[in-house]
Amino acid sequence: RDPSGTVNTIPFSDVTTVINYTREFAFAVLEIGVAYKEDVDRVTQVIEEVGQELRQDPDQQVHILDDLQVQGLDRFDDSAVIIKARIKTAPGMQWAIRRAFNRLMKRRFDAEGIEIPFPQQTIWFAEEPGDEAMRLKGKEAPERRSNTTDAPTEGDVEGEGET
Repeated sequence: RDPSGTVNTIPFSDVTTVINYTREFAFAVLEIGVAYKEDVDRVTQVIEEVGQELRQDPDQQVHILDDLQVQGLDRFDDSAVIIKARIKTAPGMQWAIRRAFNRLMKRRFDAEGIEIPFPQQTIWFAEEPGDEAMRLKGKEAPERRSNTTDAPTEGDVEGEGET
């Protein structure tokens, strides 16, 4: 069964490669995105500390077979610097350990002021050929006023008011 409980049936004739996530050990693979402005060395230190904190958790420690390994800065995405790490776990526990790590990491990043970015774009428009590009600045939405003249008042609806 998959995580949602669905039973998957695969004919043997369709099987070419089998991946076993539940034999001997597994790795919880962590791809942690932080803002470009963050100090990667400081973030790496915080990630290692979160890994140690997770290893001390009595509910999780029986499923963790080795210390967290930070593999380093993996890549530069559009809106984040990705740091890769992994935790060796008991077979089949990699997903639960990853969720527990993510929960602790989010709390710690919030406490440390480390930004977890989201995709953003800056849009530039050129007015005329040869002119400098001009940055589009957001404007405040005009103040909305309620138009109460369209709202029914007492006596406007049939059956109400004077008889």
